[in-house]
Parts: sequence; structure tokens; C-alpha cells
Amino acid sequence: MMRMSRKSFIVLLAVGFAFLTFIFRYAYFVSYIRFPIASGIDTVGHVELGKYYAQYIFPSIWGWAPRWFGGMPFPQFYPPFFYILAAFISKILPFLHYELVFKFLILFLSLIIPGLLIVVTSRITKSRISLVVAGAAGLFLLMTPFGKYDTLGVSLGSTFSVGLVTHVLAFDCLLLWIAMFLESHRSRLAYYSSIVLLALTALSSVHVIFIVFAVYFFSFCFFRKKVSVMRFYIVPGLLSVGLAGFWLLPLSTVYSIMPTQSFGLTNGIGAPNLWAIVVTWWPTAIVMLGAVIGSVYQRNKRVWILLLASLCVIVSILVSLDKIFIRLPFHTYRLLPFVYFSGAVAAGYIYDLAAERWKGEKVRVGLALAIAALFAIAWLPYRNVVSTKIFYSNYSKDNAFGLAAYMQDKQGMFAVEVAPNARSLYYLIEQEQPENLRSNYSIFVDSSLGSIFQVPFRDSITARGGEYLTVHTLLTRPAFNVKNSDRIVARAKTLGISYLIVQSAAMKTLLAKTPEMTLDASFGNWSIFHLGEVRDAQVVPYQPALFFGDLGVKGVDQSSVNFFLLQEKLFLDNDLDLTIAKSPATKLDQNDDLSQFSSAIISSYDYHDREKARTILDQYAAGHHLILVASSDPLFAELKSDLQDNPLVSFVEYDTAQSGSELSRLCERAADSVLALLEQNKIPVASSPEVAAVFSRNRINLALSTTSSQELPVLVRSSYFPSWQRADGEAAYLATPAYVLTFVKNSAELDFKKPLAVPLGAVLTIFSALTIGLMMCYE
Repeated sequence: MMRMSRKSFIVLLAVGFAFLTFIFRYAYFVSYIRFPIASGIDTVGHVELGKYYAQYIFPSIWGWAPRWFGGMPFPQFYPPFFYILAAFISKILPFLHYELVFKFLILFLSLIIPGLLIVVTSRITKSRISLVVAGAAGLFLLMTPFGKYDTLGVSLGSTFSVGLVTHVLAFDCLLLWIAMFLESHRSRLAYYSSIVLLALTALSSVHVIFIVFAVYFFSFCFFRKKVSVMRFYIVPGLLSVGLAGFWLLPLSTVYSIMPTQSFGLTNGIGAPNLWAIVVTWWPTAIVMLGAVIGSVYQRNKRVWILLLASLCVIVSILVSLDKIFIRLPFHTYRLLPFVYFSGAVAAGYIYDLAAERWKGEKVRVGLALAIAALFAIAWLPYRNVVSTKIFYSNYSKDNAFGLAAYMQDKQGMFAVEVAPNARSLYYLIEQEQPENLRSNYSIFVDSSLGSIFQVPFRDSITARGGEYLTVHTLLTRPAFNVKNSDRIVARAKTLGISYLIVQSAAMKTLLAKTPEMTLDASFGNWSIFHLGEVRDAQVVPYQPALFFGDLGVKGVDQSSVNFFLLQEKLFLDNDLDLTIAKSPATKLDQNDDLSQFSSAIISSYDYHDREKARTILDQYAAGHHLILVASSDPLFAELKSDLQDNPLVSFVEYDTAQSGSELSRLCERAADSVLALLEQNKIPVASSPEVAAVFSRNRINLALSTTSSQELPVLVRSSYFPSWQRADGEAAYLATPAYVLTFVKNSAELDFKKPLAVPLGAVLTIFSALTIGLMMCYE
């Protein structure tokens, strides 16, 4: 009888374990597919964003998604491969509804994880039984819930309940890349496949890139003397970056306007320490320890690479790497699944080591069963935990669909009163016991700029644009969550929100007493209040101020009086009639539009020509209010000397030499002083005609109801992005809270232009692909 080839055996095992995973969780998977919506905490946002991309942007990579984050480009900081793949499948299978394509894609990407772990194991071990052991371990690891650590990603709970759908694709790409990379010096197919897979990994998730660097580095350390460094490390790395250039290049040019915050273990998933996770994952800990001992004995460098990469993940958490890369959307706790699932590879490796030592077939079978039993025992307590109730809840199903149908017929933005750990309206109203959710007053809390660039309206691209707001930074303070309906109405109008969906009795009572609010409908525990017409654009009541300084980073100690800090202070203090615009020019000596603003705030003294910058500010201060925030830059001292006696100039001073929490406290006080000075010097806009705003896919048309004799500052309620450009060449600004400000005399047209980096990125990708093709042909 002909013996099955090793490759065929691996494919058979991968299919077999995928089938077993489906059978073990049959009811769960079938319920997920049958449920009319793609359920899960984060899922709604992902599926609706993907649907919009598939319908209106694909095959282009760049476009405006008006209902995502209050109107933001695609792609933003989310790597695009998942959305491209889903859109491509939906185009070649047009007879399938997009949500069904989305569900089957997620299901497929999850089921192949044990098979991919087998492929990686096959690069390290020799015996076929070791692959069976690795597959079994991967099967049980995939089905074991992370429990309170489910936000880590890459488990059934993380993917289907929490909705971390893009992490599965990234993990799949990572495993495939590792498998091909470890064989790249032996096989042309593996060599070129590893280049493409590295690019796809980069296009899948920012988190796994750190692991790629670790694997790349340790492979280089161990094998640089055996292979050509140029051929196997430098060239593949450059070509992979080039293939991903269509996204990486445009992203790099607009990165400064999309700041976010890194998260570590404690602020990401609430785990008290790393030891708590090790105890939870004890089978992985045991086999990883065994792999360490065995690899030292055997001197298996491939195992060393995986073990050292896993160690790097642990170290990254212990040294708080998230605080080092604070401006990256980098969550160190999302790296942990690599360590978790590496336990499956380690299990196969341990079996392979033991099989070489003990030759008896019965001993080998017993050993294989014993190793698999470790992971099975860890899974057994959770075998009935994964429940289909997440998809079908008798209590709330009718209300959920009734509310969804109601939202479909309404125009305007929705805000949902949040409850702990909830990120979508659907998830909230599917809960079996909503009365156990702690009610709060955090509607409109997440209206600061710090979140508008990352999570301004969480899951804002739901089926009907239902925006969800959550607590953030300064706005978590008790003083912000006051039971004041006037503040709620003011914030709703500022944010352009027309409908409030609330579930707490206290909030219902409060809104019912508010004259501007009308109870529109009720669905079970949820009530919908209508605020009335909220315009998409308006002439601001007071002349705006122009800010020169850092954008800032959300959620960290403030080290300067930055734009984020001022916006959070505005919303904290309810100063919603003040408008602060950030200068698109960072250099003080290169700005020629100061005269349109009644006040200018200088927090960062950046220039090429100090004398020219000094002259420009001197001239501005002759007829406008100028606020100079303390700095160690010599320009500040010179301006202070020149303008000390000018009544239109204010100086906000603090000890810039301080650090840490003391500097943060001083910066907050300085920000309060800046806002107080702006409040004292407010100048009303001469006239305030109504503004008609017409939004199309890549254009916003603005028209004043009456022609003005002067340029009037108009705030457009769509998130600012540098691609918004006036057709006539006039400026468009980032302004309070994170919208577009432009000056209009009669009418204006804003176009969402593709930056030059977009076609250049596409050229880089095409050039890299052609280079790979030529290498394959002429090698």
C-alpha cells in the first residue's frame, strides 16, 4: 500500500481538525451563521465598515467612509487586508449577502488555526504523530475561552463574542509566514511565498509585526553564517514592505493626524499580573518549559526562534513596551495569543523529542495521548461555557430587531447610553439580563478629540449610523457626568446627534423633563428620544482661535498644552461655544492666514527663521489677541520682552522644567488659563446665516442662506482629515471638537482628495510585484 506523502498528510490533518472544531462547536457556529446580524461586541463596526468599503470604495484602497468615526478615510489605522479580502469575495460571489460572506470568512479563518499550527510544527519535527499532537493541542486551545482575558483575541470567544475578527486573519498570516520563512532557504516556493505572506501580515494587524521582527531577528542571529544575508533577509524585507506600500506609504504621510494610544496588560484587559494568565494557561506553560529544556539538549535553533520570540512578548509586557511606543495603536496584550498557541507547536516538539528516545509504539501512543490530555483537561471545565445565547436571546430578540428597523428609517446620528464593556447597540440589547448592567451618565463623554481620532463614536458605522460614546481621560471625572439635561442637549448639538437611545430609568426621567427632547419610541428596556433637527454645518457663534502646538496623545500624562488637552477641557467645562482650530502649518514663519482668527495660541515655537516668526507675531499682536504659552525656546523670551506692555498679548507661564505628574498638573492649569483668556476675549460673528450642507461620497457642498460681505467661519460636522481640500484652494482646518472648519462667503465645496502618497504607494506595490516576478523568471 502506497504511503501517503507528508504534505498530503498535513492537508488531511488540517481538514480533519477543522471538521472536529466545527463538530465540537456545531450549535454555536450554526447559530452564528443563522442569526440575521453579525453578532459580537466589535463585530457590528467591522461588518458595516467592510460593507461600505465593498459597495463604494473597492477596488480602490483610499476613500471616505462618511459613517465611520464621524466621517473618516479608508483605510485609517485599521490594516486593510481583512476588508479587501471580504470585499473581493463578495464581488466574485455577488449572489451572497455581504454579511453571509463576512460570517463564512470569519468561520473559515478560525477553523484553519489548528491546521496552520500543524504546518508550523512540521517545520520543526520529524514524526507524523507529532503533527497529530500539535493539531489536538491547537484544537483544545482554540476552544478554551480566555475568560476575562477574551479581549486578547484569537479564540472562539474573542472572535465571535467579543468580535475581534481582524486578529484571526493576522494570526493566520503570521503562522503561514513563519512556516514559509523557516523553509525559505530550502525551497523557492517557500522563499517567494514568505515575501508575499510577510506583506499580508503587515496589512493584517499592527500587533503581530512585533512578533515578525522578533522571529526575523533571531533567525538572522542563528543562520546568518549559513545563508546570504542580502538574499534571505534584506531583499525579502524590502520587497515585503514594497508590496504593502499601497497602504504603508499613505499611512505614513498622515500618521501625525491619527494619534492613538498604546495599551498594556493592565489597562487593556484588567489582568492583575502576568502570573494570573500563566496560571490560566497552565498546559501551555508546562509544554513551553519542556520545549526550553529539550531545545537546549537538542540545540534545535528553529525551536529557539519561537521560544525567544515568545520570551520577547513576555518581556514587552514586563517592561511596559506600550509606554515606549505610546503613539502607536499597539496593545502588548494582543501579542499573548502567539505565546498561548505556541504551546501547540511545543507539544508536538516535546512528543518528537520523546519519540526519538522511546521507540516502543505503545509508549509513543501513550505519550501522545498524555500530551493531548493536558490541553483537553484544561478545556473540559469550559466545554459548555460557549453558549448560543449570545446570538439568540428570548428576552431581547424582538426588541433588537424592532429597534434596528426603527433606526433604518431615520436620518441623523444616534448616540447610545453606554453600559460597561459594551461596544454596540446590538450587543447591549441582546444581553439576557440587562438589568445587571450598571447604568451611568456617560452619554457624550467620549466627545473629546483624543477619542474622535481613535474611537470617537465606537461602532459608529452600524447599519444606521448609531454612534456609541464611552468614557475617556479627563472626561472620566465625576464633575463631567453631571445630571444636567442642558449639558446633554448642548453636547448632542455640538456633536450633531439627533437621537439618544437610553436604558437607565434615571436618564429616561431626566430626558423626559427636557423641553427640547421628545420621546419617539420604546423597545423593551430602551427608549429613543429625539432632539429635533441638528444641522450638519453651522456658522460658529464666536470668532475661532488658531492653535500652534502639538496634537497630543490621548490617555497619557500631559507634557504640554496640546490640542487634545484643550478640547477635553472644553467639553469638561461645557464651553461649547468656543472654537479652536489647529494650524495645518507647524512653522510660525510659514503661516499667512492668522488674520482670519480673533485669537492665536502659541504653545509650540517651531520655525525656520526665528526673526521672521517674531515679526509675524508682532504684527498680529498689533490688532488681535495673542496668547503665548511658556516655553524654553528663545523666541518666547524675545516675544515676552517685545510684547510685555501690549494689552492684547497674554502670557501663560509655568515651570516647564518639571516632569511626570507635576508637569501634567501644571499643563492642566495652563490649559485652564488659556481657555479663560479665550472666554474673556470672545468676539461674536457679525452674522449667522443658516448653512445648507450636502454630503456626497467624496464631496461636501456648503451654501449660506444669505450672502455675507465677509468670510464666515463654518463648522462642518465631519471628522477632519488632511484630504479634505477646498476646490478654490482656501484652507480647511481641524477644529473643535474634531471637525472641519472653513471660511465661507457664499458657498464652498470640500473635496476628499487622494494625497500624492496614494498613487505613489500603488506604484511602489506594482514595482515590488514586478521585481518578484522578474526574480522568479531569471533566477
